[in-house]
Amino acid sequence: MSDMEVDVIISGTGLTGSVVAACLAYRGYKVLQIDRYQCYGLSNRTVSVKQLLESPDAQCVNSCDSLQQQYVRLMQQDATATEASVVTQGLTKVETNHVLSNKVTADSIYNASHPRSASFSCVESATQPRSYSFMTPSKRLKEYLELMYQNKDDTPQLLFELAPFATGDTEAIQAMDHLCANSNKYALDSWPKMIFGYSAVVDILLNSGGHSYIHFTDTSGPVLYGTEPEDGGDILLNEVPNSRNAICKSQLLSPLEKRSLMQLLMTITSGHCVPQFASMSLKGSEATASKNDTTEQCEDSGVNWLQYLYSSGCTKNIVDILSYGIGLGGADVPTWTKKEGVQRLLKYAQSIGVYGQTNSPFIYPMYGSGDIVQAFSRVGAVLGVTFILGTSVASAELVDNAISKVRLTNGMTVSTKAVIVEDTMTAGDCAKLANMNTTPRNRGSAQLPRRLHVLAFVIDEPILQGLTLSVIIPAESVKRDINCQHVVEPVYLIQAGADAGATPENKYLLYLMTIDQSPHAVFDKLLTCKHATVQRLLRIFNNIARQKGHAIEKTVLALYTSHDLENNVESDTLDMHRGWLKKDSDSKNREGNGIMMLPKARGTPVVPLLEEIPTAIGVVTTLLDNADVRPTAYEDHGLAGYIHVARAEDPENSATDATAEKLQFIIDKYG
Repeated sequence: MSDMEVDVIISGTGLTGSVVAACLAYRGYKVLQIDRYQCYGLSNRTVSVKQLLESPDAQCVNSCDSLQQQYVRLMQQDATATEASVVTQGLTKVETNHVLSNKVTADSIYNASHPRSASFSCVESATQPRSYSFMTPSKRLKEYLELMYQNKDDTPQLLFELAPFATGDTEAIQAMDHLCANSNKYALDSWPKMIFGYSAVVDILLNSGGHSYIHFTDTSGPVLYGTEPEDGGDILLNEVPNSRNAICKSQLLSPLEKRSLMQLLMTITSGHCVPQFASMSLKGSEATASKNDTTEQCEDSGVNWLQYLYSSGCTKNIVDILSYGIGLGGADVPTWTKKEGVQRLLKYAQSIGVYGQTNSPFIYPMYGSGDIVQAFSRVGAVLGVTFILGTSVASAELVDNAISKVRLTNGMTVSTKAVIVEDTMTAGDCAKLANMNTTPRNRGSAQLPRRLHVLAFVIDEPILQGLTLSVIIPAESVKRDINCQHVVEPVYLIQAGADAGATPENKYLLYLMTIDQSPHAVFDKLLTCKHATVQRLLRIFNNIARQKGHAIEKTVLALYTSHDLENNVESDTLDMHRGWLKKDSDSKNREGNGIMMLPKARGTPVVPLLEEIPTAIGVVTTLLDNADVRPTAYEDHGLAGYIHVARAEDPENSATDATAEKLQFIIDKYG
């Protein structure tokens, strides 16, 4: 006998899985979503410092013994400083003992009444007396020291180091002191995401009511673009020209390049409402002709993007700016069709200023990208999705080669018609059964797995120009790795601070991200890490920090993680289950066993949140055997209707108009 009966179990609470769950629940299916972690998000999760220290898959590379020794030294230094203060203040022996006792047993290091300008510094002189209420180690700190090394996975996915570049003897414990005191003020992303103002995720958040659970902030200015030097020179970041005025003022372009780029962008955007590149001199007939021409060009998917640009008179510099700076492409750029390239340019241009952000196409989730997952999870809960955290699949039972029951590690038995595997660790035996049915479509082209590497630093002064995205492409001579095995991808940088709810005042989070085909990095100390990609990210961080006069010794925390990405060799596991959940259908006649793998993100693009929504909708339409809808990252229009949650302010019988009403200013702008 089962404890619960559902139509679908989804293992993992990542963004794609959460959207799939909400869409299925909206259509009346009973959905159970489980996760082995105690927080939502998987690769898109956001954690506080406390959650980082407690997470089973997060490991501190600072040795426990070293931190314990630093803890003792720091207490001794504080005791010495306090005794000196007692002498100068003329306190009695009883008062002295009272102060010293309170110093060791204080429950909080950080006093909220202190001014925010009294920020923590990793390199404060040991001889300088510290504020007792702010800097003294506490019982809570000692408890964290005991907790952070317990119950850890054998293969941790998150590696972090306290004060990774410090040279003193107590900086690491001081860094931990600060982080623990400000735990909830930090929002540490596993994979930070920005959102185009004009995109499916915005539409579906509004249509589902998910926007009620999340806040966004605008980003500052266009994408910053630069080239990774070959000889150790400075990395110069300049704004990508994203308007007529910006092109005229750009330091990236020569006068002839400015003219060529302007003509090209006017041609591409003339059939669309993109005022940044509209020509005041175009006559109506010319504009109409250009519009028709552009439409035909977009439909012509057989023309190569790079060939089109070069045939249009673009220089190598212009091609790189359009493909990597605006199109945010990587190793896939040479495979783009002209249609794909144009779609990327239009997505960028049409998103500029939609929500008032100045010259920027992006908005950024306050308090981390994990809140986007939380928003869709709450929508799913409203629609009837059941969530169980901290559990995973213990065993699976098949009847007539089709999934029938799943036993969870919490002891529950659940009857189900299907299992969708988003996290293989949570799925347990179900992941193995899904892989048995996986038949790669292109077995002849064995490829190394692609992986996104994320390296983050907590620093005490900004080294980039506000909250924006920076793209650094490799020099032409190093676009292939030393063995010429694969193309070296661009590096993406995001800097978030207190204005984005990511850090306390006077602290900043700097993320560096890139894709390669190497395994997850393993190291005992970041500075001695031999992983080539981690070394590359470190060089870029050091290069930019040096230019800004930032002493990397002040870095409070370094955090590393990586994520498996979908390969170009796709499996047909979903097609094997086409119509599996379609009502009044016989699933026994189908090829699969009811267990399918949820496609991973490709990381194309890396930073903008574009792939997950179309992927989720594609999964839903396949399982329900609806029309063959296969939306892509840049063909994401018309997806908002897949979830609609009626709210009090919505008039009756106007479900299809809800998004239009919420985004009226977008409709007015783009038609």
